[in-house]
Formats: sequence, C-alpha cells, structure tokens
Amino acid sequence: MRKTLARILGIVMAAVMISTSAYGTESSDTISSGSEHPDFLNTEEWDVRGSVTPNAETGGLTYIPPIDVLVEASVQSENGLIVSPGYDPYNEGDDEISTQAIIGSDDRTKVYNPNSEKRFRSTVYINVNLPNGMMTRATGFMIGPNAVATSGHVLCNYGFGKNGEWAWAESVDITPAYNTGTVPKPYGTVTANKYSFECGWGWAKNCDTNYDWGIITLSSNIGNQTGFWDVGYSNFNLWNGTSVLLNGYPKYIYEGEGPTRKEIFTTDQYLSTGTIGYTDEHFCYSYNLDASGGNSGGPCYIWTENLGYVAMGILQGGSTEWDSPNAYTTILYFDSTIYNKFLSYRTSTL
Repeated sequence: MRKTLARILGIVMAAVMISTSAYGTESSDTISSGSEHPDFLNTEEWDVRGSVTPNAETGGLTYIPPIDVLVEASVQSENGLIVSPGYDPYNEGDDEISTQAIIGSDDRTKVYNPNSEKRFRSTVYINVNLPNGMMTRATGFMIGPNAVATSGHVLCNYGFGKNGEWAWAESVDITPAYNTGTVPKPYGTVTANKYSFECGWGWAKNCDTNYDWGIITLSSNIGNQTGFWDVGYSNFNLWNGTSVLLNGYPKYIYEGEGPTRKEIFTTDQYLSTGTIGYTDEHFCYSYNLDASGGNSGGPCYIWTENLGYVAMGILQGGSTEWDSPNAYTTILYFDSTIYNKFLSYRTSTL
C-alpha cells in the first residue's frame, strides 16, 4: 500500500542476556551511570557497530565489541545471498510465496494458524513493560534456541523513563505464535528482564537508526520447539526490486482509505507483501509494504529457490504520512556485523 506505515511507535521486544558463549566477558568494558540516564562519557573509543547491555552490578552499561569474523560456516543461495540456515523441528520445508503482492489499501492478511509454518510460529508477540508504568508492544523473531531478534528501539528509548528520559524497558513478555484462536499461546510465554537485553551501541548512544537492532536472551530453549529463522546478508545492490514479506503483530489494521478509514484493534499476526524500491548503505525502502505500530522488530524476508524463506532485515519504521504518494516503510537489512552477531546466538546460552 502506498500509504504504508505510520511511524513504528515505541515498541519493545524481549530479553537478552549477554553470555560468555557469545563473546566472552574478558573483552568487555563496563561503565557506571550513577543516574537513570546512562553516562556516555569516556566511551569515545567504543565502536558504534558494537553493542551494549545493562549491567546489574554497576547500574551502567557493558560494551561488547562487534564480531568481524564469521563464527560459523554459511551457505550461498542462487542469487549470491550468504545464508546461515535456521532450524525447523518439523522439517516440513517451505512453500513458495504467492506471486501476488499486497497493493492498494491495507490488505494485510491475517495468519489464522501461526503454528502451521516455521516462519509464523518463530515470529513472537512482545509485550513491553516500561519504567514509567506504561506498556507497549512489538514483534520479534527467533534466531536461536533461546534468542530473539528485534529493533533496538523496543528495548531502550527516550520516553521510556519515569520522567520521559532515555531508559531501558524493565521487562518483556515473549509469546511465540500468539493468536486469538482456540490455542492462543501454543508455546507459552517467557518473561525476560532488562539485564537480558542487548542493542546496537550506535542506537543506545544517540538513537542512530543505522544500528537500531536488539537481541533478547531467554531463560528457556523455546526456539527448539518453534524453530528459528534462516538469516542472510548480501551487498545492498541485491535488494532493489526484490519482493519482500513481513510478519508482525500490528496494534491496528485499517479498512478504507483517507479520512473515512476505520481503525480496528487486533492482537493477531498479520502478513504483508511488498517490493523494495530503493536501498542505501543501511536501509531498504518499500512503497507498498503495509505496516503500522506494533510491527517494529518483525522479520522482513525473501523467498529463495534453494533455501526457502530467509530473513534479510528487521522492520524499523517508516514515514508518518498515511495517504502521501511518498509514504514508505524502512527495513534495516542485515550487514555482515549484524549477521555475525545473530550467528553467535545459534547455540543455546543455557
């Protein structure tokens, strides 16, 4: 749809615990904030491609350097995409996507049975509990047995604090394959606190959207039940003109167009289809991929002939215009740094 998304609102995902199996604490630096707002002094040498996590002992941040070397063998798809295969406990394989794209008004399709395919059951509903007492919601997706990927802005952001300041979310509730059917929580719900969150340092430091990604480490290997995503990266020139899909849990869907459109509340998972129209160093832009508040952190993915569905980015946000012909949706696509980070969570940290 050309009136794609209203800006993805503060939505927060699940929990991530930094573990020695990912990087090793011996290479980390820790600072103490001394206040509700993190003290970013003396961090000039921290690479923005790295990440940070809350430190329970100091009340500050622990910095984790980026991973510049692939941590596991990858395979290559037919179009040059570098892919780390995920895991499917049912081994049912993937069905090819429809050649029809969702175009026009809000034509997102409801996923009535998210438990039917790995791409849906490994997409998670995130309820976010904020320090200011408010709650919000977002989307995430399994990238390992006990790891969920999402946007960084669902884990920490300005406005989360008790006085509107920058803060981490207090906790998140993760529910894979949530739906309003007869079995709404087929895999239950896992709660994670802020000390299991990790997000891009560039985002935490100055809200640089180029590093707006996050990871949550869970206290159970629920990904062994749901499966977890194949993830891939490539040179950005690959993406222009590519058909892309998006799973997520929008707060509202819309009927009609313009001033007469009707806003309908939902907690179900929806599927969007569109095309990538433009790509820069960090983002893909689509002018017909439907999304709205609650979709943040959801998996953006493509179909490949030899590997099936492969996640290639995270739904980050978009324009605030609804009916403007220039409205767009933004996808933070995986570069080698994000790809390597996700691969470091392919084995359980438990």
